[in-house]
Amino acid sequence: MRMLAGVGTIFFIVFLIIAGLTSSPHAATRPQAYRVGVLLIGDAAMSSWNAAHMQGLSKVADELGLVLQYKENVAPDACRDAADMLIADGCNIIVSTSISFEEGIVQAAEAHHDVMFLQATGTKVRPNLVPYMGRMYQARYLAGIVAGCATKTGVIGYVAATQIPEVVRGIDAFTLGVRRVNPAARVYVHYIGSWSEDGEAQQATEELLSGTPAIDILAMHADTYGPLAVARAHGIRAIGCNIAASGYQDILLTAPVWHWDAIYGKYLREAMKGRLSGHGYLAGIETGIVGLAPLAPDVTPETSRAVRQMTELLEDGEMDVFYGPIRDAGGRLRIAEGENPSDDELFDRLDWHVEGVELR
Repeated sequence: MRMLAGVGTIFFIVFLIIAGLTSSPHAATRPQAYRVGVLLIGDAAMSSWNAAHMQGLSKVADELGLVLQYKENVAPDACRDAADMLIADGCNIIVSTSISFEEGIVQAAEAHHDVMFLQATGTKVRPNLVPYMGRMYQARYLAGIVAGCATKTGVIGYVAATQIPEVVRGIDAFTLGVRRVNPAARVYVHYIGSWSEDGEAQQATEELLSGTPAIDILAMHADTYGPLAVARAHGIRAIGCNIAASGYQDILLTAPVWHWDAIYGKYLREAMKGRLSGHGYLAGIETGIVGLAPLAPDVTPETSRAVRQMTELLEDGEMDVFYGPIRDAGGRLRIAEGENPSDDELFDRLDWHVEGVELR
């Protein structure tokens, strides 16, 4: 009986193999194992942006049985060569995590039609290349609610990498969240001029805190953990960035975080089938791609309730962060009541700060 069962099992397996091979005209040419090559502009562990991508990719790779191979600290002008090297190593899916890589990735996609390319924060589309981005400003708005409820001085600091629409959008969303619960609060912003240089980020944070001593909470938008170290040294609480930085739980109130697996699961499954959606994808908080890290134990129940209620409104689409009326830092009405800026405005052209922001 044991032998008959074994023979039956063999016949069943053979049947499945034949069925699988004949179910699609391309099945016989598809690779049996998928290797995903990842291009990182910084260090996989020390940069919060890169760490967030790797966390999401690793989770999806484990679920789908994919092999991950990555290159760290890739210079923008070297990304095409790095992509070609990953492809030569057998990678049939390439994930690019920086907009500065986009030109090289477009070239690579046009040269390697049998390879699927994913471009974070990108804009260019090809049959085998898709860009994608999440609405992180929604999570920053929620983090602003936490900060607005927690501040005792009404003076909040914010160190940010560079003055581009992505960063401006985040600062404005955070400030709108702060002032939703604390209308008199001010957010003092100092631009670093760099995304991941610890020394520059720490110096910028020191300058901000020494120039505005009333700051009792520090928020940030950069890929380095340097500002958190300075906040700890000054004995103030902080709002993190990109991931829940485990080494700073003693000072963190929360952090707007990426859950990249929510979007990588979608696109890697498509890529494994040899096709992509063919359009850019702006994923909102309802998809799970962005959210807040767990709130600190001393965050009040009232604050937790306010965050939960606002999260539900955002997820249901009943409101969004930039619904008017909204005035800029000079008092000019920029978004009228009942209006909402287009995605083109928010993601490509936003260059002004909302009321309540002070530049340092």
